[in-house]
Amino acid sequence: NKCRSPMGRRLLLRWLKQPLVDAAAIEQRHDAVEAFVNDPEVRDTLRGAHLRALPDIERVTRKLERRRASLMDLCRLYRASAALPY
Repeated sequence: NKCRSPMGRRLLLRWLKQPLVDAAAIEQRHDAVEAFVNDPEVRDTLRGAHLRALPDIERVTRKLERRRASLMDLCRLYRASAALPY
């Protein structure tokens, strides 16, 4: 497990526990992985510039669902949404 974020670790665990069964979806995932493996510059740019700046969005949304989110959590979510491309 070489995931760099808590969201990535949870996603990998979810993928391992619930593998895809649709051949088209499997092919799409393989294509995406292949693209990142074949182009380390894009992978490193995405990882460094974008993914590190994102807060743990899943955790913040769970707090919102439970009505336990603080103002700081809302600010993190706002900054994350502003950083995403249109």
